[in-house]
Amino acid sequence: MGLLGSLFSAAADIAKETITETMNQNETEKFIKIMMERDAQNAEANEKLYQDWLTHERSNYFAAKKNTIIHDAFDVLMDSFEDTGKFDFSAVDSLSDELKNSDSYKQEAADVVNLCCEALVKLHQKCCISIRFVMQTIHNLQRFADIVPSIRGLDRHYDAFFPVDNADCSFLTDFDSIAEGLEAAKNDSDNYLAMVGSNSPLSRLAALKDILKSEDYVAAVSNLLFADQEVAPYAGMKKMILCLSMEETDEATALLLDTYCTVIMNYLRLSTAKEKVGKDNPFISASTEQILPIDLLIAQSIKSSKSGSPQEVDTNLDEFLEYYPLICTSSWEDQLFILQKVFAYLKMYSQERKVLEFLVKNNIPRTEQIDRRLNFLKNLNQNDISNAANSIEEFSIQTSDNEIAYDYRFISWTVSEINSYMNLLTSEDKTLDLPVVVAEWNKKIPQKNIRWSTDAMQVYLDKYLHENFGDLYTTKIKNCGAVLSNEVEYEPSVYIEATDSAKYPWLSFVVTGEQLTMTQVSFAIYALYLPTKDSQCTQAVDTIEQNQKYQNRLITLKQAQNPKIKNYIESINEILISGLEAWLNNNNTSSMYD
Repeated sequence: MGLLGSLFSAAADIAKETITETMNQNETEKFIKIMMERDAQNAEANEKLYQDWLTHERSNYFAAKKNTIIHDAFDVLMDSFEDTGKFDFSAVDSLSDELKNSDSYKQEAADVVNLCCEALVKLHQKCCISIRFVMQTIHNLQRFADIVPSIRGLDRHYDAFFPVDNADCSFLTDFDSIAEGLEAAKNDSDNYLAMVGSNSPLSRLAALKDILKSEDYVAAVSNLLFADQEVAPYAGMKKMILCLSMEETDEATALLLDTYCTVIMNYLRLSTAKEKVGKDNPFISASTEQILPIDLLIAQSIKSSKSGSPQEVDTNLDEFLEYYPLICTSSWEDQLFILQKVFAYLKMYSQERKVLEFLVKNNIPRTEQIDRRLNFLKNLNQNDISNAANSIEEFSIQTSDNEIAYDYRFISWTVSEINSYMNLLTSEDKTLDLPVVVAEWNKKIPQKNIRWSTDAMQVYLDKYLHENFGDLYTTKIKNCGAVLSNEVEYEPSVYIEATDSAKYPWLSFVVTGEQLTMTQVSFAIYALYLPTKDSQCTQAVDTIEQNQKYQNRLITLKQAQNPKIKNYIESINEILISGLEAWLNNNNTSSMYD
């Protein structure tokens, strides 16, 4: 090849190389462009993947954070319950609506409710807490009722315990007297049937055992709180043990009483003020001190009083006085006064004194009457009272307006016997109410053809007294008689009653006559002291002062210490005797003194 050919060949090679390089560069650029486009697409996908991952992780983080916040709030709630027995809802209440509407919140609430129901039932079964504590706890948990519908309404009888502690108060609280309340408990036959029926507390207590076997603790709480009943039978249980304690102690009654003591301890027992569950050992370190409900203490007192062993209640009484004021939140002072009246009624004076001394020691507001009662009991010789109770019968007589029943025994009693009887009445918080014979005159008159006529005598004496005293006395025919073993044998008599204008309006007289034979009549005049008309005594501030004044009056009359009263009674007697003699002489020929 020539030079030119060589040059063209070289030029062609150069051109070829140039074209090849150009083509390679274009391919490279194209490839790079393609790769760059591909990388851009991958980066976008990667960014999306990254953002998706980041969103997922953020969601998990915040979800876990929310769960932690909710869990921590409920931990505060449960910690407060374990520490103090009360719920601190502040942390739960501070959660946002979003958190409160979350599934986690609902689950935590359900767990708390179930855990609390289980704890309450187990603690109650171990005698660590009272029904009152269970009721208060369930009442506080009602805020979760929408989440856990099974607990809705379990606190329907909340008002039985709060705020007035009705369930803790004695059945006798609303009665004017202890005797009236006990009689009401004893005569309620409908209550007896309710307390032994198929849905009675006794039956429910047996059913509770089966419920616990199934571990349905919400149902167990419902059983304990009588949530399925319109009216909680707390009053019925109280009446039941009071009624049984007053019944005769036959084997069946004694067994039923013991059984119902167990029932009422289960439903109404009180625990000490430290009703909490304990932080270090949750739900098992609550107080195990059992305090008798007041009506169970009263029932035991009635039973021990009947058996002649009042000291048997001392231990339970001491525990009651120590803990009851710390447990019963509003009306415990009134209940102590009820207890004092019960002991007075049962003649358990050592126990009554213990209650009164507790009132004084703890500066509990009380009346002067209470202080006088305590002073009376401190000075009381219980042996004398016991002897008086065994030897002197107390009378309780209801009379109509046309009847006068009087106590004849005073005419023969010594001053010591009068003192013992009046102290006996005072110890029982009773007052003297029957008229008392303080003087008498009687005579048997032999006379042929004599005929006693109460009607004729009343007419004559009415006229005779009016001539001597004006309007100071009235005479009526009434059925009069002395009380013997709470019975009165009445007979028509002339009853002479002083008006309020008389010198001693609390003195009256009974004139009676009896046709012994066809030729003999027995006359009698009784001077009566009427305690209910003695204003100096009836205006006393209390029973103690009133009976002390009665006592002084009776001793004055017995010993004739006041010559004016002595002369007054003798003068009335003489005038009545003169009237009887004049009536006799007007109708017969013999003198009364023949």
